[in-house]
This record gives sequence, structure tokens and C-alpha cells, in this order.
Amino acid sequence: MRKAMVAIGVDRTASDFPLLRAAAQGAVQITHWGKAQGFDVTLLTDQDGKAVTLNDVFSAVSALVRARVYSQLVVYFSGHGILLAAETEAWLLSGALDNPNEAINVSGSIVAARTSGIEHVVFVSDACRSMPVGFRMGMVSPGLIFPSCTPQPPLPEVDVFYATLPGDPALEVAPDEAEKSFRGLLTSCMLKALAGMPASLVEQMNDATGNKLSVVASRPLKAHLIKAVPDAASAVSIKLRQHPDVRVESALPKYLAEIVNIGVVKSPPGAAGPAAERTLADEDSTLSKSMSYAMQKSWKTAVLGPNVYWPSELRVPKIDEVQNSIDHIVNSAGRLSFQTRTGFTVHSGDLKYARVTGADCNVFTESGAQQVRVHADYERNSRPVQFQKRAALLRFGDGTGTVLAVLPGYIGSVVLEGRRIATVNYTPSRDTDNYIDYKHFAPELERRRAFVAVAARNGSFRFDVEAARGTAAYLRAFKKMDPTLGLYAAYAYAQAGDSAGVISVYQYMHYEPEPVIFDVAMLAAQRDPNMPQVLDFPPWMPMLTQGWLLMGAFAEAMPEHVRRARAHLMPGLWTTFAPEGMDILETAMFGGLKS
Repeated sequence: MRKAMVAIGVDRTASDFPLLRAAAQGAVQITHWGKAQGFDVTLLTDQDGKAVTLNDVFSAVSALVRARVYSQLVVYFSGHGILLAAETEAWLLSGALDNPNEAINVSGSIVAARTSGIEHVVFVSDACRSMPVGFRMGMVSPGLIFPSCTPQPPLPEVDVFYATLPGDPALEVAPDEAEKSFRGLLTSCMLKALAGMPASLVEQMNDATGNKLSVVASRPLKAHLIKAVPDAASAVSIKLRQHPDVRVESALPKYLAEIVNIGVVKSPPGAAGPAAERTLADEDSTLSKSMSYAMQKSWKTAVLGPNVYWPSELRVPKIDEVQNSIDHIVNSAGRLSFQTRTGFTVHSGDLKYARVTGADCNVFTESGAQQVRVHADYERNSRPVQFQKRAALLRFGDGTGTVLAVLPGYIGSVVLEGRRIATVNYTPSRDTDNYIDYKHFAPELERRRAFVAVAARNGSFRFDVEAARGTAAYLRAFKKMDPTLGLYAAYAYAQAGDSAGVISVYQYMHYEPEPVIFDVAMLAAQRDPNMPQVLDFPPWMPMLTQGWLLMGAFAEAMPEHVRRARAHLMPGLWTTFAPEGMDILETAMFGGLKS
């Protein structure tokens, strides 16, 4: 079997972004290495005034997938990246942002790569990961670069190398500001490492015919880069900080580079060292210093409990700030009950009004929060019960808003911080069957909620594959007492490529009388064609922003008003629409805007 590489380098994109000095050159450098390693290489750059289009990239990747002769594929990108939410990012191509489709859906392409039939897929992203500011960037509608295929075992193992940690999803960071905290060091550090420097990276193995090989694999490379990239950044400037984000699934006998003549290797062509970067501006970084390992461990144990999995490289940059946010979320409990046992509590926000499909609701203020009582019958004494599927449209004072599933017998707690939804939780209403269990396990449940909130606030809503199953099981253990934990668990399984895990979450939730949340049904339906139509599940659109980039073929099946509103999504973990998007949804769902 053969190896292939598609290398993409884009120096110039929309005027909203600064011109890059060496993105295209980085792609050229990586192809020099790839050719020396025996890869079949496709190079796509904007050098000499050329444009790189989504169709160019898709055609190159699709041809390699459909050839069915490759066991390894490396997809490399150097250029501008934007982050719409945790696990919701895009690589910008030459035509962006004038053409909102000229971008690559990174998260969706990683998921699609799992059906490619190629045993080992590697994504390398030497790009900044800025939060979009303004309407033009919010309209970006990136596309997939892998063709639709029927999954066949064994599923591919996917490794991802990001040059930087994500930006905080709660903050908007302009592209030129993000550029100050990013330097194109990942490519140079990787090229040196893939040449066998330092020699400690090199491992010994036998190939299929028994020949002994000296190789560099993804796992030791990950450990090396986590230290080498920050060190290289510090060598450029003591003020410069850059921390890579690496996710590895593969292990030997899969590897990236074969090393010949150990001890006499030289830097590959174009592998610039830190000294070559000293001509770059010496601006201060927007990243904060991480806590020491001991402090992080102590803090995680105190907040999350001793058995909570936390990715070792996930930073907790400002302990007081994060702790305050967690305290705010934990203390923002919803109302214990309504007469109807169903509704929402909105904290720290200016709720203008609420509307519920197929039911009345009223809004009132109590205990410093705004309460939404949903007038929908709740009966659970006689089973089975078929609850009506309803959605709540919450409109905030500045015109922005969200659409959430109404879960009978649950009080949804919506916590806002600024113009962002920090978290949404559902708690069983008092006098329901689930409330007794909730009251007993409330402290542990709150820890699980804190786990997700902190991970998202620090720019990383994902889990390493080796711990994903345990983490997803940990999250879903209490999903009956908070269905959003089942929602998080479904995404965790999807990120790890565990289709059976996604379907198990759906089936468990399906057996309960309350409606299944749209996101869970969508993720399950993508993996099992026998699942019901996704448009049967409230709120009839993804509740987490990352779900919009994982819809795949279901995107075309969405109602027109949902597709139009999608162009007005705002950055953040939870789906939030700008005023224009809310106008579109409210008019379609309720026949007009509320006066």
C-alpha cells in the first residue's frame, strides 16, 4: 500500500485578515519532506497569484480516497483558521470571505475521514485559531474535503496536529490580534522531529517482511511538540507563547517517517529554526501563563473530583477567573418547579420574551432571575407517555437568542455571560420521579456539569480517543437527571469515531418518555440508516454550535428558514443567533415577530 499527501498553503485571503509571510512556503517545505519519504504529493498554494479553491482540495483528496491504494494520507494546511466554537473550526481558502463557501470544515472533515477506508489519516494545521468578529466571518459555511463513503471496518485512525490551542469560545478575538499570538513554528518543529532530531524520538520496529526499521511515530512526536513548540516560541521572544494541540489515535506499526542513517541526519530542506523567525514582530501574546502541573492537578481534583478525566495538555490559564466562572454556573440553579413542572430559568441576562411551539408560556422575574413557565401538561403516572415535541425560542434584550428543546418534567437553566450562553442544564422538576435521584446525586452531577463548562471555556470540547469511551460513559451516567450530559456524551463518542457509543446514547434516551434532543438523534442517524428522521426531534436544529458543521447530508434536508438562519450563527458552544437569524426563525415558527 502507498502513502499520499495533500499540502495546502494560503498566504492571502480576505482583507479582514493580515497577509501571511510563509504559509505557502510551509506547504512547499512539507512536500519536500513528503517526497523524500515516498509520499505521492499534491501541492496546492497561492504562490504566483494562484487561487486555492475548495473544489481543488476536495478533488485532490477524493481522488486519493477513491483510488483505494493508499494506507496513509497526510492533509497539511498552513494559513488562516477561524474558530466558531469548540470543535467548530474552518481553514480559510483564497476566496474567503467574499465567498463564504471557500473554507474547509475541519471538524466535519475529520469525521468524514473515518469513513475513507484509509487506515491512517493525519491532519496538520499550522494555522491560528481566531474567533470571528463581525457578520462576514459569521457567514462562513465551510465544506468537507472527504467524499461520502460507507464505513467499513477497520475504521481509520486519525491523528490531528494543531499549531495552537483554541481561543476561548467566550471571547471574540480579531484575526490580527490572534496573529500576534501565533507563529508558524509547528512546521519547522515537525520537520526537524520527522528527520529524527532529537534521536530519542526514533523507535525500532519490524515491517511486514521482518526488515528492521527506524521510525518516528505520532505518539512520541506529540510529546515532543508539546515542549518543542513553546520552547521555539520563547527563543523568538520571551513574550511569545504558543502551545500546540495534538490528538493522537495511532500507534506502531503506524508511523509518519522512516529514518535512515541515524546520527547523520540533517535538517530537511526549508526547516527553519527559531533564529529564522526573529524578524517577526515582538508583540505580546494573548495567551496567559499556564498553572504548574501540581496546581492544575490540585485544582481539577477540587473542582471536578478525583476520577474525572482531563486531557493532560488542556490548559487552565487563569485559575481565579475559571473558578469564578464555575462558581457562577454551579450557583445558577434553576427554579425547583412550576405548576406545570416544565420551564426555564435565565440567569445574568436580559430576557426580552419567550415563545413555545404549540403551547403558551409566561415570563416573570423571581430571585434575581427570569422564569419561563411552559403551560404544557405533564403526566407520568401512567406509562407509556407520549410527550408533545416542543421548542422554546428565547429572545434576549439585544435581539439575539436561541432555540432550545422543551423537556417535560425538567427545568432548563440558561446561564449567560455577556452576549454568550455559558451553559444550559436541565434539572428534574420537583415532584417528578427523577427529582429524588437528582437530589441524592446533585453534588456529583454539578461536578460533571463543571467538567464540561470548564473544558469548553478553555477552548477544547473534546477528549483523547484512549479516554473518550470512559469520559463519555462518565458523562452519560447521569443523563437521566440532566439530558444535556447525554448530549455531551454523544459528541464525545462521535469525536472518538465510536458509532456504537453514539447509538447507545440515542437508544437509552429513546426509551425514556421525554423527547430525544435533536443533536443526539442526528449523530445517531448518521451512523444507523434505520433511525427515525432527524427532523422529528426538537428543537429541529442543533443545540450545540459544533453540530452545524457535523450535519453532513442532513443540512440539505433542513427547512429553508433554518438554513437561512444558519448564516447568522454567533460564536460560542451553544447555538446562539444574531438578531437577523432570530427574526427569520421567529417568523417561520410563529407566523411573525412578537411586538
